[in-house]
Amino acid sequence: MAQAKARGLKLSPDGKSWVPINEPVAKKPSPKPTKINHDKVLQYSKLLIFSILGIFCLAWFGFGVIVGDFDNILNGSFLLFQLFIGLFLLTPIYFHFRRPSRNNDSINVKIGQPIIFNEQALRQKKEQKIMKIFGSIGMAFLLVFIVSVIVAIILMILLFVAFGSFLQAL
Repeated sequence: MAQAKARGLKLSPDGKSWVPINEPVAKKPSPKPTKINHDKVLQYSKLLIFSILGIFCLAWFGFGVIVGDFDNILNGSFLLFQLFIGLFLLTPIYFHFRRPSRNNDSINVKIGQPIIFNEQALRQKKEQKIMKIFGSIGMAFLLVFIVSVIVAIILMILLFVAFGSFLQAL
């Protein structure tokens, strides 16, 4: 026993073989995904609702492009708003389909590739980051659209006032 201990070995629990005393530093992560705190029904309903709204927004954008509604700033900014909000709403379904299958028990790690122990959390952070980008761009175009509408209303009011005073002068 003293010689085995000096060599870094100990007797296995079944008593038939010698095993290393020190376990390897890097263990293979378990193939089980970490548990999600969200309710599955809520997650799938979010995917369904976001996907339907996203497809609707992208269809509206596509129809506007086909019709040729980029002729002024009002229509163009609203169509770009539709594009980026559609992309924002379709981001969760994209990440849902890009996740690895749960039945895959083997984890392949290539040389030089970092080992990620909590890949699900990393994917959620990526998804949130991309959604923030698309949402911010979409909101910027919505703001341009709103400002354009306000300016158009003010110009219309000024035009009607000027036209009314011109008619009174006649």
